[in-house]
Parts: sequence; C-alpha cells; structure tokens
Amino acid sequence: MRRLAALLLVGALVGVGLADPGVQEIRPLDTGEQRVEAIPDGDAVQNVQALTPEEVHAVAAVEPPSTAAKVASTAGKVAVGIGATAFALGFTFASLMLF
Repeated sequence: MRRLAALLLVGALVGVGLADPGVQEIRPLDTGEQRVEAIPDGDAVQNVQALTPEEVHAVAAVEPPSTAAKVASTAGKVAVGIGATAFALGFTFASLMLF
C-alpha cells in the first residue's frame, strides 16, 4: 500500500510539474467603429420581424410548485445527503484502514 501511495504521489507531482500554465496577454479592446458587411446574394437571407408591445410583455405568471413536486424535491435532497454522508464515511474508513 505504501508503494501505491508513493506511486500516486510521484505521479501527481510529475503531472503538476509538466503542466504548462500558459502565457496570458492583456490587450486593449479596439474602440473603433463596427464594420457592416453586406450579405452575399443567395439563400443567406435573414428575416427580421418587429414585436408588438403585447408580444414583448407576454410573460407567464409564476406558478408555485405542487405538493408532489415539493415532496420529490425534498426526497431528492435527502437522498443526496445520505449518499454524500455514506461516501464521506466510507472514504474516511478506507483511508484509516489503508494508511
């Protein structure tokens, strides 16, 4: 087990050593005017339609979740919590037993 731990540690250190952080450059944004180009003739046509004020403000009312949705959400949260706890305790136990 100690050999495995040492091998994993060496692998992690080599991986970190080989990672290239890259070079970052800071360049100012071009504040020039936008360039507008004509669409070439052919099928590349874009249709633009104006919206009426009613279409712009067409927002549905917020509906509160149903009782079933609330129960399902709570059950999901409980399941995730139990799973996370089991994983954490299992990992802790395995760490204590292996090292």
